[in-house]
Amino acid sequence: MGSTLGGFVILLLVYASGAIFLTVMLAVGIAWGIRWGITWSLKEISGDRELEARLKRILSPSENQINNSILESTTENRNASN
Repeated sequence: MGSTLGGFVILLLVYASGAIFLTVMLAVGIAWGIRWGITWSLKEISGDRELEARLKRILSPSENQINNSILESTTENRNASN
């Protein structure tokens, strides 16, 4: 009975270590794939001049937005001081 219980424990440990090893290898593969995909995407995006110009236009504030925010802040400061 002792050898059967010992064999079962060893089998359980081998199974658990194999499952952990495969899980870690799968996680590493997924991480490398995500890293490669992001790197490739950034290289492709950085080479696209049309997309770059569109993002600059969308993300940079216009002169009217800047002027309006300055006017609003000065108006709020005047109202707060009165």
